[in-house]
Amino acid sequence: MIKNFDKNDSSELIHLWRTCFGDEKEYIESFFKSFGDRIKVAFRREDGRIVSALYCLPAKLASAENTVDAWYIYAVATLPEYRKRGFASGLIEEVKSLKDEKPALFLTPSNEKNRAFYQSLGFSDSFYNYSFEHNKTKNVPEVVLREATHEELFSIRESCLENIPHVSWDEKHLRFAFGNNVLTALENGRMAGYFHYEKYADNLVIDEICVDNKLLEDTLNAACKFFDVKKVKVCTFYVENCCKNSKGMIYYKFDSVCKEFSKNQFYLGLNLE
Repeated sequence: MIKNFDKNDSSELIHLWRTCFGDEKEYIESFFKSFGDRIKVAFRREDGRIVSALYCLPAKLASAENTVDAWYIYAVATLPEYRKRGFASGLIEEVKSLKDEKPALFLTPSNEKNRAFYQSLGFSDSFYNYSFEHNKTKNVPEVVLREATHEELFSIRESCLENIPHVSWDEKHLRFAFGNNVLTALENGRMAGYFHYEKYADNLVIDEICVDNKLLEDTLNAACKFFDVKKVKVCTFYVENCCKNSKGMIYYKFDSVCKEFSKNQFYLGLNLE
């Protein structure tokens, strides 16, 4: 069954989610609170309870030429005692057959085993992130960092990625996924970009950065100075001499959309991992 999120199902869905992923109840409840009014839930009942489920979140795939609506498939889960009975694949097939305005589905497999599973269902690698390590240089950065609002973040993200095939998340999605760990890079008082970070002891990880290429080194130097670290691990869209990482897979419902969009390698960026 596929339907809009129903609060009456939340206790069963929380139990399934926690059993399969181990997330805290508070995180799952905040997910339902943030997305419950606009997601679809596909689930399977057996023995009077929900034993398998997945969530469809609205998104857009944007290329330089066009934009299409899509579903992001998230948190595919089946209770351990009900696995290997085709329940998860059956739910995905139901989502693939949905007759709606969204001609594309995409997801992020958690490991190579799951990647092979989704490939067997017609999904193919189409989303890539690129990573590298930046060592602080002696150059004095010309950018200033400050905390960013989510309104600023949405605007500057779309501007920076305008000519790059990417997933276009709406402001509400970014607010949930990014939390408060976002800094804006200012050049001469002008917003030139932003980055989302995680700080672990002496390690700094930037898992999404959108900034003018000419200011990338300055922004990373400013980050090293701001957090008092000597290096930073960075994940971004294509930069020369960095490591390419396959992040997500896509399924196109229609040949016409596949023909137009499959030539693109999309930047996935930070999502709900």
